[in-house]
Amino acid sequence: MAGVERSQPTPGGGDAALTVAGVFPVGADGSDTHERGDPLEEAALQRVMARLVPGDYQPVRLGRFVLLERLGAGGMGVVHAGYDDMLDRRVALKLIGGAQAGGPAARKRLFREAQAMAKLSHANVVQVFEAGDHDGHLFIAMELVEGRTLRAWCREAPRRWPEIVRLFVQIGEGLAAAHAAGVVHRDFKPDNVLIGKGDVPKVADFGLATLAWSPSAAGDSTAGDSTAGSTGSGSTGSGSTGSGGSMHAGRSASGAGELLTRSGEVMGTPAYMPPEQCIDRVSDATSDQFSFCVALYEALYGERPFTGDTLAQIVRHVVNGEIQPAPARTEVPAWLRACVLRGLSARRRDRFPSMRAVVNALGDDPRVRRRRALLRWGGAAVVVGSVGAGVAVVQLRPQPCADAGVAMDERWNDAVRGRVSAALSGTGVAYARDTASRVDEALDRWTDRWRAEYRDACEATQIAGVQSEAAMDLRIGCLDRAASGLVATLEQLVVADAGTVERAMRLVGALPRLSTCGDLDALRARVAPPDDPEVAAAVAGLQAALGEAQVLHLAGRIDAAEQALRALQGEADRLRYRPLRSEVDEALGALLVVKPDLPAAETLYRVALAGALADGDDAVAMRAAAGLVMVLGSRATRFAEAEWLGALALALAERGATAWRIADIHNSMGGLRINQGRYALAEVEFRTGLEALLAAADEDDPEVAVLRENLGTALGNLGRLEESLVEHRRALDIREAVFGPEHPLIATGRTHLGASLQALGRYDEAELELRAAIDLLVLAFGPAHPDVAMGRVNLAVVLDELGRHREAQAEYRSSIAILERTDGAEHPQIAQVRNNLGTSFEDEGRLVEAEAEYRAAIGIARGAYGERHPDVARTYGNLGSVLVDQGRLDEAVDAAELALAISKDVLDAGHPDLLYAYREACSIRFERVKWAERAGVRGAALADIREARVRCEAGGPEAAAMLEALGAWPPEPG
Repeated sequence: MAGVERSQPTPGGGDAALTVAGVFPVGADGSDTHERGDPLEEAALQRVMARLVPGDYQPVRLGRFVLLERLGAGGMGVVHAGYDDMLDRRVALKLIGGAQAGGPAARKRLFREAQAMAKLSHANVVQVFEAGDHDGHLFIAMELVEGRTLRAWCREAPRRWPEIVRLFVQIGEGLAAAHAAGVVHRDFKPDNVLIGKGDVPKVADFGLATLAWSPSAAGDSTAGDSTAGSTGSGSTGSGSTGSGGSMHAGRSASGAGELLTRSGEVMGTPAYMPPEQCIDRVSDATSDQFSFCVALYEALYGERPFTGDTLAQIVRHVVNGEIQPAPARTEVPAWLRACVLRGLSARRRDRFPSMRAVVNALGDDPRVRRRRALLRWGGAAVVVGSVGAGVAVVQLRPQPCADAGVAMDERWNDAVRGRVSAALSGTGVAYARDTASRVDEALDRWTDRWRAEYRDACEATQIAGVQSEAAMDLRIGCLDRAASGLVATLEQLVVADAGTVERAMRLVGALPRLSTCGDLDALRARVAPPDDPEVAAAVAGLQAALGEAQVLHLAGRIDAAEQALRALQGEADRLRYRPLRSEVDEALGALLVVKPDLPAAETLYRVALAGALADGDDAVAMRAAAGLVMVLGSRATRFAEAEWLGALALALAERGATAWRIADIHNSMGGLRINQGRYALAEVEFRTGLEALLAAADEDDPEVAVLRENLGTALGNLGRLEESLVEHRRALDIREAVFGPEHPLIATGRTHLGASLQALGRYDEAELELRAAIDLLVLAFGPAHPDVAMGRVNLAVVLDELGRHREAQAEYRSSIAILERTDGAEHPQIAQVRNNLGTSFEDEGRLVEAEAEYRAAIGIARGAYGERHPDVARTYGNLGSVLVDQGRLDEAVDAAELALAISKDVLDAGHPDLLYAYREACSIRFERVKWAERAGVRGAALADIREARVRCEAGGPEAAAMLEALGAWPPEPG
């Protein structure tokens, strides 16, 4: 063995012939030039070595350890028994050659993990004493266990399930302790568990599978067991494994090895590898949990959960989560199988949050729990009579709720924090570092709240005794689902692109509201899972996948989200569990609104609504109804139906919806009222939603900013401009506090603020705000983004007010070009821009061009909204004005009267646009009266006087001023 010095026999034979190179009294370093120790002490040590090693074995030296007999070999190296001359004990020594040790990073990781394990002393973990490097050979010194492997233990006698579970609980304790020390096994299997004296199991080979990546290590494995001596496993002693052999004395009962680690592809043993390892992803503590549950399944049923005749078949079944059914007439109880199946979930987020949680679940036999409840009542009097003793006993018990921190630390820790920060900051987006810092703080707050909720849910039952175990299960289940949402969000953040940076804080803000996990009434109102445990487990897995798809949607990965949701539709149909299908349909409908494909979204929302109402799933029905309000509320012909659905959504919300959901429904209803032009009702909806939200949320919640911004819009349309400005400033302040001053949402807030300042006639301030908004939008999205287009429209309005019409027209044309490329030429926003461009031309006296823009705008708005909409009415009024200026009075009167008729139909009394319509009708008729007088057509003039009086009287003070001019005309005949 290169690099390990062999001793030479000394003349004379006997004990002296077993001189071992470098074996000196404690304190000597073993170098040839070092001064020898006391001769008597040296001779005594040589006599000890003579008893420990066979006469034909030439001992060798490795640091302070002496190698004795070889126990086994494998892809990672050779395992020897050894002797620690410093502490006078036998040890196991694993030697890893240079080819297997990998590069500097692998060697560094080995030392780090060995050091971590050396700090861990646990009854169910093989103790690691030391790791070193000797002439290019890595070595690990560890406890030498006298016994057999877990595989041999399972095969040597029939085992009942309670005995198996008791052993595996101890094994799980060992894994949990290692995870708490920061070490992941990565190759857990029965051959890496040693059963020592008293049937005490010890887990071995932690963290070492990472070294089995070299092409010179074990060869490809097959689906069947590999006998001892196969490539990469050739062993002369028991305990040889594909990862280099376990450290123990004794021989395997079966003499058979196990599936080897497949070199150069993924680490681990295929029969026990979780899906993430099969597809070459980084493993973590939940990966060990999966492998643990494969071994437990095998011990309970005598066969593995994933079958196949080839490695490819096994891997396919693992990745797809295709677990074979339980054998007929099994004694394994349903509750235990459900625990194992959860640990075998294909998605990590569907497994238990930690190995500690697995151990707790395996120890939570419902029958024992019921007996324990009875004993608890029976022991009450004893506790009262012996308070001091009772306290002492409680303090000695393990804390039942201590794993909350561990469960969350496995998801959100410094390593993940670093990956998220690096991914966001590495995008190069101007505000990326600021966003990364804000995301970090927000996730810290959320995870701290999660830990607190978890402890409260657990302690209320396990310590205080004020809550039933069923209630605790509901709360913990809710928190588990929330944690799955966190994992899905983190998976998007660690692969961030520029779009992710823009959405990052909204992604974090969309994490489940943890307060809902304490609302037992709402939790009990959830649709019950299927009775069949296997179907229930499958449904839970698909619901987690649904949450992942929704995160993809929030992250802006629309195509990937749609593909995932459509696949889930098929899976839900296969399970024939309609509540799940309704959930998926509602989620897909929400995505198609954004895509946008409103007809398809409407269809899905309707199907989801019908199914959810039939199943009593108020939450899904409420979301589907609210979604339909948004879809139908954009068209005047569907307003009545949208109103009815909004009322239905609010009625469902009264049964226990969160404040955020109630506020969202009122916000949708407010949007409907805005589209109807019923701004007073919109104000009521926004204020009601805001009141509901502020009862549960902080003032700086981003959803509060949304409602304040929309309230400001409604107030502006009502002509209450100063109030509108206040709300827009509040919304902007919230967004700056949450998202930072350079985030694109700040540009949106500045745009609203600029529009409010423009309406107040504060044009110079408005221009500054709007230009600052455009600069932020261009920096974030580039110059051709729709949001940039709308910013330019608002700037153009201000430029028109300042008399800079040519500059304004350039901005309008630029906006139209952007919107036509992104949204199509018939988008209703283009109608608004063309209307504004027409007014700019009219102000400049370019009447023909103004008329063309007005007519184009009317055509687009009618196509989008129908005939009876405020935008259509407003543009008809503008068209009448430009027709008057061209002398086309009859056409002008027709346009003005049509604008007035639509406005009276869709706008509230006193609405500014309705008063504008009255004034336009009055003014245009007055113009025709003057024309008729000049032409001598007295009868027509008198008829117009009568109609003009009616319009002016209803049109407010400005229109009524025209009556003075009309009074100079002769009164009507008779």
